[in-house]
Amino acid sequence: MNERQFADRIGNIDDQLIEGARYRRRGAGGLRRLLAAAAVAALMAVSFTAGALASGQEAPAETIELPDIGLTLILPDSWKGLYDVEVDGGVTWVYVKSIREKDPNWGGTLFYVDRSYDRPMTPEELYDISPVPCRYLFSTEKGTYSMNYASDVQWNTEDPEQEELYHRMNMECSQIRFLVDDVLSND
Repeated sequence: MNERQFADRIGNIDDQLIEGARYRRRGAGGLRRLLAAAAVAALMAVSFTAGALASGQEAPAETIELPDIGLTLILPDSWKGLYDVEVDGGVTWVYVKSIREKDPNWGGTLFYVDRSYDRPMTPEELYDISPVPCRYLFSTEKGTYSMNYASDVQWNTEDPEQEELYHRMNMECSQIRFLVDDVLSND
């Protein structure tokens, strides 16, 4: 087929077929757009409703306030009722409650927060000299504060439930957040 024959054949296409194809294409696109808009509207309505319900039912966070150093620890929600706190001088100890109550010899200590050194330090300096695993919190003129983790076994090794609970809470220590309030003026 040469160019002339091809042009003749194209010219012989029925105009009704062309209009029908245009109409179907416009109609399908309009329907798709309408369905997409309806889906977006439904998703928005569901997400707004879920957000409103969640914010209305939000429980207060588990916190530990350390007013002496102007710090509040915000604990993971899963810790509710599972931990205990003891303050001894300037040191705040946090324990796994059930381990501590069942067998005080095993301790259940997760961590303690204190002024670890009486001089300001960088995180690197603290990590270099700390005898236990720790998390740098902050430094002031009077000292360096840290969260110090237990470095030995803190559960009864013959009790797999204690071990599982301790390991879970120990892993969740990295989720603890902090609120600092007037740190520089409280020292």
